[in-house]
Amino acid sequence: MNEGTATYLSPLLHGWRNVFFLLAVPSFIMGLLWITARPAPPAADTSQPAQSAPLKFRRILGQVIRIKYLWVLGIISFANLGSFLSINSYLPLYLKDIGWATAEADGALTLMLGVVAILIHGFADFNLQIPANAVYFTALAMLGVIVLSGDKQRAIKNGDGDTKNGDTVPRRMSPIKALVAGLLAVALFVPAFRDFLGFHHLAVYRRARSEARSVENAFAGLEARLEKAASASPRAVFRVELAHLYMEMARVANESGRDEERDAFCDKAVASFGKAVAANPIDAATHYETGTAYLLYNFPLMTYQDRAKTYFRRALEFKPADETINLNVIFLYFSWWPALEDAEKGYAAQLHRDMIARDPGFPAKLEARWKLSYASADPLNAVLAELSR
Repeated sequence: MNEGTATYLSPLLHGWRNVFFLLAVPSFIMGLLWITARPAPPAADTSQPAQSAPLKFRRILGQVIRIKYLWVLGIISFANLGSFLSINSYLPLYLKDIGWATAEADGALTLMLGVVAILIHGFADFNLQIPANAVYFTALAMLGVIVLSGDKQRAIKNGDGDTKNGDTVPRRMSPIKALVAGLLAVALFVPAFRDFLGFHHLAVYRRARSEARSVENAFAGLEARLEKAASASPRAVFRVELAHLYMEMARVANESGRDEERDAFCDKAVASFGKAVAANPIDAATHYETGTAYLLYNFPLMTYQDRAKTYFRRALEFKPADETINLNVIFLYFSWWPALEDAEKGYAAQLHRDMIARDPGFPAKLEARWKLSYASADPLNAVLAELSR
């Protein structure tokens, strides 16, 4: 319960204790629903293999605690919650002590949280290029300015030393504060405008691509559009889209037997993926796709197979349970099985075991993936037979 809740609900409910009882009612109802709810019985399906035993808690915990980014997120969440509770509890009290009216003191917290939240997301997410978000942020900021520049009660002391409320004096924002607010607005809306331009060029690119008869013939114009998008905004999405275009052209060149042109497009794709990784280092999909780009070099010899494996491992570090990445990585490792070292075989075998534990139907999916590339599943069955020994 914060100061705003106490200010408006306590008088209506005759005390702050009754406010706690009121807020507990929804949680109590949800708890009853959760206790009485029962999962639906699974439908009998003889085509699916029997469910394997669930993973033990110690094993799950051992996998989770080794994810370093989870620790980072935990520490950030701990600090965020602590600071929020501190501000939520004491800021309205402080504002009231220095003479703010009750409604203004409680409203200032809500406005501050809203403005700061959107401000942070404006630098880390795609939000202010959306008109609704920009209008919402502007409205909150304007309300904040009104609160900051409103009248303030001046506390004065009488002859007995007691404090009482005196006259109200107008409180105006100083020029320095106005300048800082203006600079913050510019600093926020300039990146938002750049993102808007980037997504505008991306939309034009996608429309032009859908209208093009051949990507190869329209490549110059498509590349120019994506280059404009990537130049307008540093967001990783534009670099990834440009890398996809280069990869598509590399595959076209590979199918046509133009090896030098294929490797040149692979160079551009890897460079574009690298900039996307720099902008968003924990995107598992970008790491995985960088690995596939390295496999296309000097195809079918796959000169940079080791580099591809490195990126595949990074992708699975960030998203260890991603089915698509696991399926394709396990497929590649099993197809390379005779040339793998023992440590790499152990790594692939562990990935395979983990996926079966998560999804008992995974072997059937792996077999279907294998048959997309090979006429016979005998090599796959040989690998699985070796793993079962």
